Amino acid sequence: MIDQPIEVPHSCHYTQDMANLILRARRVFEEGVKVFKLSSKSKSLKVGTSQSDLIHGGECSVLELVFLTTSCIVKDQVLCQSLLPKLLPNNQPKFKSVEEEHEYLIQYAQMKICMSISKLGKNVRYMYDTLDVNNDGSLSPEEIVTGLIEFFHVYFSNEEVTRFCDYLDADKSGDIDFEEFSSKINYPLYNKNYPKYMITKTRFISIIIEEWKIHKERIYDRLIQIFKRFDDNRDGVLTYEEFETLVNNIEPNLSQQKISNLFNEVSAIS
Repeated sequence: MIDQPIEVPHSCHYTQDMANLILRARRVFEEGVKVFKLSSKSKSLKVGTSQSDLIHGGECSVLELVFLTTSCIVKDQVLCQSLLPKLLPNNQPKFKSVEEEHEYLIQYAQMKICMSISKLGKNVRYMYDTLDVNNDGSLSPEEIVTGLIEFFHVYFSNEEVTRFCDYLDADKSGDIDFEEFSSKINYPLYNKNYPKYMITKTRFISIIIEEWKIHKERIYDRLIQIFKRFDDNRDGVLTYEEFETLVNNIEPNLSQQKISNLFNEVSAIS
């Protein structure tokens, strides 16, 4: 099942880097509100939200947030794959069956693809030709999903991948030509349902905070691996020579003086 909204505790003590992260997340959200307000001038784009929500930044299009967040972290593929699939709408329906949930996941995957095409100012033909690297006029569902990540930075949850691949290859042929692909990318549905996919500021910031914690753990694990790699004598302590080798491996342009200063700083902390 799709995760339910998580509320941010009001009485929390944040470190400086977490506080900075929250401020940056708020700015991204507010930018999404601005974009949504501009596109909400047409009557069809006012469904599912209210002017007061937009003015106070209470809700925003989750599709805009996905796009803006992607542009901020696109260089970190691990972070993209971990964070972006978690950005899901607040106002999801109550599913009466597993089939309904699967249909919702497929539609949300479609919406993200249409958002990417729309933001690029391109069309479905351009997307398909880009994905069809060898120009043989045929793609497998797996190639489509992989290409969407590589070329268009459209990320899916594991469940979305499964359902969307099944949807793309309904006849189980393993090959999808342009006509079949274009028939599965529903632009009328995108235009109709775009404003229904909303996320609150609270939920967005909650997701960012949780992902920050996971990201810090990943960095810590990587540092431990690097430490073990350069701890030549396996005594659990890095000598200056081991530390110098480590730093030169990560940043080869540092001067001896800077390396010495870094070593003294780390030694003082430990």
